[in-house]
Amino acid sequence: MIIKKQIVNHQLILAISDDDLIGKKFEENDLQLDLSSSFYRGSSYDEGSAKVLTAKASMINVVRKKSITFCSSLGLIEGGRVIVIKGIPHIQILVQR
Repeated sequence: MIIKKQIVNHQLILAISDDDLIGKKFEENDLQLDLSSSFYRGSSYDEGSAKVLTAKASMINVVRKKSITFCSSLGLIEGGRVIVIKGIPHIQILVQR
C-alpha cells in the first residue's frame, strides 16, 4: 500500500491507497477522487510499518478495498460511511483517542 504522511498543526494525517491507483483521477456526478495530486503520492509500506503509522495518526484518508480492509482490521472503521466514486471506495477516518 502507498501512504503519504503529512503534518498539519502538529497532527499526523495519512493518505492510504492501494498501489495501482496512484496517478489516477475518478469523477462521478459532483464527487471527485484525485489520486494524481501530491496528497496521495507517498511511499510503499508493508502492513507492519503501516500499522505503526496509523497508531499515531489523527486523520486517515483511505482509498480502495485492500486499504480499507486493512484499516478495518485495526478497528479504525466502525460504522463509518464509505463513499464510492466510479467503483472506488473511499473513507475518511477521524481517529478518536
